[in-house]
Amino acid sequence: MTAKEYLGQAALLRRRIKQVEDRIEEIRTEASSPKAIRYDKDLVQSSPAGDALAKYIIRLEAEERKLIRLKTQYLDTWDKIRKQLAAVTPGIYSDLLYMRYLEEKSLGQISEELNYSYEWTCRLHGKALHAFAQKFGDTYANKS
Repeated sequence: MTAKEYLGQAALLRRRIKQVEDRIEEIRTEASSPKAIRYDKDLVQSSPAGDALAKYIIRLEAEERKLIRLKTQYLDTWDKIRKQLAAVTPGIYSDLLYMRYLEEKSLGQISEELNYSYEWTCRLHGKALHAFAQKFGDTYANKS
């Protein structure tokens, strides 16, 4: 795993959290929307009417448990990376990596905020990743 991939874990977890939140919202909407009844057919029901609601509740609870696990993992990962970034020197490297990977800003946004040219910000980003890899190479290199 490269330094860039390692640092990108927080953003990846945030995207997964958003996906699960979207699924939860879909399940809630589906459960609360009225269903059409067909009167043109004889209806033979082999299970109680509450089964559909029970299935929604089971799906919703499973997604909510997944969301809690992901949020816990995200907070742990975010905090670990934040502490590691604080140890990267010089400070501009730490600041740049923090803005890029924890605040999820683009290099263009970072260059404007730091008053650097885009090209210099890209170069600085590469140097900052190298400094991070030098300092923490053994910490994350074997994780997959």
